[in-house]
Parts: sequence; structure tokens; C-alpha cells
Amino acid sequence: MNRRPQRLLFLSLALSTCISSTLWAQDSSALVRTVVAGKHCYIGTNFPSGTPRVDCEFRVGKSLHFVIVAVGQADVVVKVFKADFDGDYYLSLGGLHKCVTINPGEKSVGLNMGFAHAFVSPRTGKVFDDWHACDDA
Repeated sequence: MNRRPQRLLFLSLALSTCISSTLWAQDSSALVRTVVAGKHCYIGTNFPSGTPRVDCEFRVGKSLHFVIVAVGQADVVVKVFKADFDGDYYLSLGGLHKCVTINPGEKSVGLNMGFAHAFVSPRTGKVFDDWHACDDA
């Protein structure tokens, strides 16, 4: 029995998996840099108590604008002002990891963004390229 075709298929699948995960990591790190560049955190005020809180505003590309209000607090809120799937970026919320997921939109497809994702933790306001790291933050 000739096992050469099976070995070639296995080698081909292993190689494509390695290349795909490498490209994903490269794409995601570029997206993380883009998200971090559009991040601005500032001190806000809780109402009615008047106690200080940290809010982080994110403007990513031309089509995504959101704010995480009261970062790290029990009553944290994600306010979405603009998100467009047909634009350059949009967001989704993860149920399992509870992070804001930044995704490339239709206009980013031509920018070789591939399977890139960035994850923003409402607990810390930090940006990650991996949802496990975001979940652990």
C-alpha cells in the first residue's frame, strides 16, 4: 500500500495550518496597534455619587466609535456610537469572554486584514490579540 499521498496530504494540511495561524497573528497584531492608536482614556464622574471613574473611548478607522464607561466597575457599560459591517471596522460582544471584539469590515478586506480580531477588556480597558488573554485580564 502506498502511503505517499496520505503523507503529502498530512504535510500539506499541517503547513497550511501553521501559515494560517501565523498570518492570523500578524493580522491581529496590526489590528491591535490600530485599536490602541484610536484609544483615549479619561476620568469621568459617576452619578449621583460624584465618585471618579475611568472611561475609555475608541475610534477605529472611519466606521467604529464606542466608549467603555466605568472601566473595571460592576456597572460597566459599552456605548456604541458608530459601527458599520460595510465600513472598515465593526464590533461584537463576546458572551463567553465578555470582551468587545473588533472585527475588520467589508472595506478592510482589501487591506489583507484576513481573520484579524482585537479584543478589548471592559475590566481593564486593555487591547489584546487573543480572547483568552482578554478573558484573563
